[in-house]
Amino acid sequence: MKELIGKLSQFKIEKVKLRLLLLCLFLSTIFWIITKFSNTYSTLLTFEVEFVNIPEKYYITEIDNNEIQISASSTGFQLFLYKLFNYKIEAPLNRAQFDNGNGFFNVENQKIQIQNQFKNLTIQNIGTKEISFSYMPYQEKKVPVVLKNLITYKLGYYTLGKIKLNPDSITIRGIKNVIDTINYIYTKPLILEEISESFEKEIALEKIENVKFINDKITTEAIVTQFTDKTITLPIEIVNKPDSITLKLFPEEIKLTFTASIDKIGDIKTSSFKIIFDYNSIQENSNIKTIELNKKPDNIRNIRMEFSEVEYLIKK
Repeated sequence: MKELIGKLSQFKIEKVKLRLLLLCLFLSTIFWIITKFSNTYSTLLTFEVEFVNIPEKYYITEIDNNEIQISASSTGFQLFLYKLFNYKIEAPLNRAQFDNGNGFFNVENQKIQIQNQFKNLTIQNIGTKEISFSYMPYQEKKVPVVLKNLITYKLGYYTLGKIKLNPDSITIRGIKNVIDTINYIYTKPLILEEISESFEKEIALEKIENVKFINDKITTEAIVTQFTDKTITLPIEIVNKPDSITLKLFPEEIKLTFTASIDKIGDIKTSSFKIIFDYNSIQENSNIKTIELNKKPDNIRNIRMEFSEVEYLIKK
């Protein structure tokens, strides 16, 4: 029994020694890595180029080479991080040359500017001397703005007149073959529910790929008020009738119903409307003709005429 206990104790001691050995090996490896990564090394690095400060009047269509190779020195740890992560070098195109559709960015002349983009890296040499690219000049065009209107009103309420857009047209900029296909710009949907009060809202414009907007937002404004119905009786006026004939309409008057704001409806008179029967549009072998609403005031809606046709009798 004592012999068995002794063997178990010896096994536990050996196990502890093995763990200590592995721990020492691990710590020494970590120390070696830290020491190596703390040393300074020189190597060749490749970075992707990101164009910045592009002149507003130009659009970059193609880049021949969007990578820059540099010889640089730094600690092993810093070099490892630069290779591990996709670090980009900014190339300010306001310092490039533009010549009839072809552009050139002199990388070598921008060594100081590129060096300033790295805190822990010393650039020794730049392998890429120049980046060439193709570009097109932007065209400008003024187009109207179209509102996507998703407004609902409380019963009996409407906007007084049209919803105002400010501005109602904007200048867009892009390459010619894209700009030529654009005739208007839509807003994002204007969603207002069950409204009964006037409003003023800022709303964004819907973006179009490869097109720049001088304004990316507009302001919408509308007066909302309560409306009511009114019915009036109007004479049907005959126009373009020769003096040599007599024309009789059946009936000669018509009832017309419309909706207008409560504040303005009392000011609307029958003289603000005109319904006509045009003799010149009479068709042969018929004694029925359509009548037309020829005149109406602004800011009314939902116009309903009692009927749209009348019978007539001509006497010569």
